[in-house]
Amino acid sequence: MSVLKKSLALLAAGILMMAALPASAAFPEKPVRLVLPWPAGGLADSVTRLVAERMAKSLGQNVVVENRAGANGMIGTEAVARSAPDGYTLVVGTIETMSLNPATYAKVPYDAAKDFEPVGMMVSVPLIISASTTSPSKLTSFKQLVSITKQSPGDVSYASWGDGSSPHLFMEMINQPAGLSMLQVPYKGTSPAMVDVLAGRVDLILVSYQTGQSHYKSERLRPLAVTGNKRLSVLPDVPTVAESGHPQFDAALWYSILAPAGTPSAVIERLNAAMRDAVNDTEFKARMQVSGAAVLGGTPADARGFIENDRAKALAISKSLGIAQKF
Repeated sequence: MSVLKKSLALLAAGILMMAALPASAAFPEKPVRLVLPWPAGGLADSVTRLVAERMAKSLGQNVVVENRAGANGMIGTEAVARSAPDGYTLVVGTIETMSLNPATYAKVPYDAAKDFEPVGMMVSVPLIISASTTSPSKLTSFKQLVSITKQSPGDVSYASWGDGSSPHLFMEMINQPAGLSMLQVPYKGTSPAMVDVLAGRVDLILVSYQTGQSHYKSERLRPLAVTGNKRLSVLPDVPTVAESGHPQFDAALWYSILAPAGTPSAVIERLNAAMRDAVNDTEFKARMQVSGAAVLGGTPADARGFIENDRAKALAISKSLGIAQKF
């Protein structure tokens, strides 16, 4: 009887220990949903789907990408902020949703600093300051652009997606320190802006290599400078803005993965490991290189530091422009 009692006691203790294990021990037990707060198509969509496909192999569960666009990325981002912090609902964080929106909008329906746990950084995508080859200015280099702008303030125009958009803030990061003045022409997106730039009605546009490559090949658009901190292998002869007389200039779009605040650290680490496996995949790296994107990776702590620094930079420039929390 004593042996039976001991056996039962051991069994009971084992059951209690199993019950005490965190739910994250078996994570994931079902598919993971990755919300992209932007429409299908374009670089953000292709990057997200490539990463999701490779994360699924590492996690042993499907990672389902859901496009949930609207309000400059705020609709999908808010939905994830309000989701259960269990690791099964994630969001793609971008410069717009995590840095520019908090810096320029008076009301953002989520707290970018408090409502999310960073999982990791996927890639960064520098923009290319590109000139129309049919515009009257006939710009051939970034240094010529600066020279003309100094001689005739306001004569050179550039397309943006409106006040507080990444092209607007990137160009002002160039204009303000150098005392330059260029005319911002706002549009509702890349497509209508590109029409006017290619027609020569606007001098400049800032685009990713993927967006501009066909126009570079047809010589309807001329790349002048890269906003990132190094040249692109796909455009080796195009200098960076920093190389062109603006030292320390470094600005790029970026894509991260975020989970709702309160997600267990073990789950975050599991997701981060899967994300790092994905972005370090040889084929993924090759595809990013030909798209003009740079693979980031890193730890959740690395991602938090990157995003916080970028948000602070966006707030500083928006304050200097007088558009901090204005819209």
